[in-house]
Parts: sequence; structure tokens; C-alpha cells
Amino acid sequence: MGKPQFIHTDDDQILVVLTQADYDALMARAGDEDSEDAMTRHIVETHLAARAAGEDFAVPQALWDEREQIGKPPLRDLRMWRKMTQRQLAEAVGVEQGYISALENYEREASVKVLTAIAKALQAPLELLTSP
Repeated sequence: MGKPQFIHTDDDQILVVLTQADYDALMARAGDEDSEDAMTRHIVETHLAARAAGEDFAVPQALWDEREQIGKPPLRDLRMWRKMTQRQLAEAVGVEQGYISALENYEREASVKVLTAIAKALQAPLELLTSP
């Protein structure tokens, strides 16, 4: 989930600004059927496109479940599942090992470019590493 923006109004209300993806995920978790259907379509379309491109992203269901449960991408577990060290992943992505550590500990957020490189290095779908 991205970082929300809080806006304080003149009449002491607080407005919260979310990305569309975060809003859709929130609505889906709240039980909105249309939002759930949209998320399911997005996941299926992404996987079908990956398979059509010759990519096979077989990720254990437990990693998907953890992501849903804690609301954050399970980068560390995914890296360990692929039997990679932080240093190996950093080298594959072209960043420092400390940067990978900061991402795993939710101390930093990665750019789309870095997330795409991480997904490729871990042979995982990009949406597993990003907000739903």
C-alpha cells in the first residue's frame, strides 16, 4: 500500500487521499463485490499476460496469503524461497545490499524500475511486490 496523504480542512476534518489501486484494494477487503471482481480480473490478466510472454511465475499460495494478511509485500520470504541472499538479489537488481535490507524492513519504498527488476530476479509477478 502506498503512503496516504492527509489533508486538514478549515472545519477540522481530516481527508485521506489514496491511490486508485489502494482505494480499490481497501474496497475489496471491505467486501465490495465489484472491487473484488476487479482485483481478481487484474490478477488473472497479469498472469495470463506473463504466461503468454513465456514467463512462468509459480509462487506459493502462502506468500500471497501473507501479503493479504499483513498488507505488505513479502519480499524477504520471496527472496528466501528463491534461495537468494540479499547480496545476490542486490547484484541481480543493480542496487546495494543495504537497499534490499531497507526494502525488506519497510524502511524504504522502491521505484517501479527497481520493483520490476526485483520481480524479474525473483521470477515473481510484479503485483506480488506492489500494492494491489
